[in-house]
Amino acid sequence: MAAVGGTLFSSLVLGIHTAKLPTPCCVAAHVAYIYPLLGYQPIEPVFWTLVHEVQFYLLYIILLGLVQKMSSVDRPSPFLLFVFYGLPAILSAPGWYHVTGLCLDTWYMFALGVFARWWYGGEVAFWLCGCVAACVAASLWTDPTPYKWAALLTTASLWFTIQRRILTSWLGWGSLQYLGSISYSLYLMHGIIGWRVLSVRYNRMLWTG
Repeated sequence: MAAVGGTLFSSLVLGIHTAKLPTPCCVAAHVAYIYPLLGYQPIEPVFWTLVHEVQFYLLYIILLGLVQKMSSVDRPSPFLLFVFYGLPAILSAPGWYHVTGLCLDTWYMFALGVFARWWYGGEVAFWLCGCVAACVAASLWTDPTPYKWAALLTTASLWFTIQRRILTSWLGWGSLQYLGSISYSLYLMHGIIGWRVLSVRYNRMLWTG
């Protein structure tokens, strides 16, 4: 709704160099996180990530339920976690399968973070996390995308902060905790607000120049 409101406001105030208002059907498809499957473009560029996140979370819950049912111990089997989460990550990293609107080709990004969390919680060994990360890194040879570098560097930073206990010491400061608590909101709003601020500046230059 904020994106639609921002587009409407900038259209009324600026009148030029603004995006068209989305249709009600487009908004409804965004609310249901299925707009790519219906052929709509994202209202804001960063919104494509939300569809992938929701899909991954749903699949994560479903697959984890299967792993828990198939495991004969209190904790999920590390082998099954690797089969259900690690192997899809290794296969998705080179871009071997892609379906528009589905999280198949970005699975490795989420899986790397999940494996780092599982290692931190003791669910899997470090070598298993390293195996998944190494396979993703190897795919850089054939598919060196910036997203892959970002995912690997983020995972490495998580491992470093966990080993150095930075998560429970340095990052425990109140100001950093506050920024962390609002970081997702800032991520969602930075394009909505930022591009419109730049549009104001751009149009001001046109009017005065």
